[in-house]
Amino acid sequence: MALQYSMRARITWISAVPEAEKVRYLTEMTERVEVLFFERRWRLSVILRAQTELQQLMSSH
Repeated sequence: MALQYSMRARITWISAVPEAEKVRYLTEMTERVEVLFFERRWRLSVILRAQTELQQLMSSH
């Protein structure tokens, strides 16, 4: 997941997409990644939801 995130973030950053859209997309992805790696483990439902949302975001762009 971390490798996918870093590759997708890099591709997004160097793309020809307008700056505001890049920032919005990267912010959305980063919020979910932070939950995956830094949320308390007992909050499993929050982590699983973040993982699902991140996968959907990465597959839609």
